[in-house]
Amino acid sequence: MNRSIGAGLGTLVVAALACCDARADTIQTAAGETITGKESMIVDGTLVLPASDGKPEVRFPLADLDRVTFSPSRPTGDLKARFVRIDQPGAGKPLSLAEVELFEGDKKIAQGAKARQSVSYMDDDEKWGAQKAIDGKTGGDSTTDGVTRTLPTGDPWWEVELPSDAGIGKMVVWLRTDAQPNTKMAGFRVQLLNAQRQLLWTKSFNNPAGPKVEIEPPVHSDKLSADDIKAIETLGTVKGTLPLAALVSAWIRDEKVTVPAETSGQQSTSTVVRAARGGFSAEAPQQQTAAVKSAPLIADGEWLIRFEPDGFLVGKITSWNEQGLSVEFQLERHPRSIVIPTAAVIEVSSKDVIMKTLSLDRSQISTEGDTVFAKAEGNALQAVVGTVKGIEGESLQFEFQGKVRGIKLARVASIMRKRAANPTASTQALVQLSNAMRLCGRPKSLSGSTAVLELPWQQPFKLGRSSMKSFSVWNGRAVALTDLEPSGVEYTPFLDRVLPYSTNESLTGSPLAIGNATYERGLCVHSGTRLTYDLGGAFEKLRLQVGLQKEDGLRGQAVVRIKGDDSVLAEKPVAGSAPAETVDVSLAGKRMLVIEIDYGDGLDVGDHVVIGQPVLVRTSTP
Repeated sequence: MNRSIGAGLGTLVVAALACCDARADTIQTAAGETITGKESMIVDGTLVLPASDGKPEVRFPLADLDRVTFSPSRPTGDLKARFVRIDQPGAGKPLSLAEVELFEGDKKIAQGAKARQSVSYMDDDEKWGAQKAIDGKTGGDSTTDGVTRTLPTGDPWWEVELPSDAGIGKMVVWLRTDAQPNTKMAGFRVQLLNAQRQLLWTKSFNNPAGPKVEIEPPVHSDKLSADDIKAIETLGTVKGTLPLAALVSAWIRDEKVTVPAETSGQQSTSTVVRAARGGFSAEAPQQQTAAVKSAPLIADGEWLIRFEPDGFLVGKITSWNEQGLSVEFQLERHPRSIVIPTAAVIEVSSKDVIMKTLSLDRSQISTEGDTVFAKAEGNALQAVVGTVKGIEGESLQFEFQGKVRGIKLARVASIMRKRAANPTASTQALVQLSNAMRLCGRPKSLSGSTAVLELPWQQPFKLGRSSMKSFSVWNGRAVALTDLEPSGVEYTPFLDRVLPYSTNESLTGSPLAIGNATYERGLCVHSGTRLTYDLGGAFEKLRLQVGLQKEDGLRGQAVVRIKGDDSVLAEKPVAGSAPAETVDVSLAGKRMLVIEIDYGDGLDVGDHVVIGQPVLVRTSTP
């Protein structure tokens, strides 16, 4: 169900632009309703959509919400870009550029910067690599001048990272001149992004007539047109293929996902692949490669700090004692710090284990105390169980066998703390920040551009609306199925090879997508898989979207069957590029939920079934 709360809430009159400009938060309730309106408020912990045009005020307690997505923030002031991105959304053709010239005033600023693109044609970076578009050669003949060219995948892209922020008042995109019909560009889209990858400006150019396209982006927000603002708020922030949040999620779940290689000035190609087990199959997962050259997701000297109930920050530890761990991190270009009570700390891990440079054996994690994994000879990790006391100087203070000992921080790879006996049980918001990190707490207020979040240990944390991308509700009435571990997983492969199900990504490591719909949360499951969940009769409803993964599933045919105890609640055949179908079934009185992915016609080829945004609704508020 979708509704707008009054015409006045669906549109805002922007006097300076003399136009109506749709700008709305999106509220998804536990009951399955999606509501769009103007910017929401939070008053005394309750989300409020104000009254407007005779429509009454609407209020939602935190527990009755599932997710709130905040409207993108408009850029203000000088538009200083760090990244310039060119892509062909949904084109399915290669992106091929001769040169991209960027001007700050009269000065050219692109040459010598860092460029990258989705995947170079034939993996040949020397001939077709991203740097070819900033080498100073504008001729456009691939045989003499050098041009970029990507593989003909969906949504190909090219991007340059400037060494510092710049006000780009002019850019010239030189196109390939010797293009064949299969490499000729029908159009492209330009995006300017700041250092936090927030969108500053975007515009599409269709059917360019000449060998070059001259563009004059605005350099200040007061020069943004109504169309500019609409395009910005429609597109929002460009997401990377493996952002920090996805990397941390993969680490927590111990999923076999390789991460982008971190380089300083050298082009590299990394592979993002979900590992499979077993032998031969009629279909093996397709590898997706991406040419990556970017700033590290976790910088040297930074740590991943996870804390109750499901938050994480990446930053530098400035102190740690029995009372709390102090971490400093960056949020919208400003240093921020939080003191996390030691009792709430779940994990402290180094870059080396998160990026899987060092191998950590999770079977050695103790439930009887804190487990420290320290580097031993040959960089093997040795597990020691005891009690963390804090940090003094350059050493971790660790009580072991009745004595406090020091372990050099340079040797510490990871600290897995004994979980609290009574973890936080109250309803919390999991707030995804603009820097991809996640805070937990209860939103106390949100008005205008300022919000206050009460952290689980009753510490208020003030932040800007623009710092918050969204929040989902933890331990409310709505529960993401992806937050639960199946009590049983059965695979019946068509031949011999097993393709394990994946969480929040496709079987080949790409974002979950059915047709034009994408999903941040969900499962991707191959045919011949049966997942069982023990619900204990605590839920009244299940909602989800179902279909085949975009591109990977074009040849697939499968049957999705939802069972409650021994009853079939829904059965949906899925095939090819058909749009997502909605499943909304009652689970009242059901103790066991079973999701079966059965074979259709056509062997098992392309049977990459997406279970998108699966949400369980509790019978009552916890």
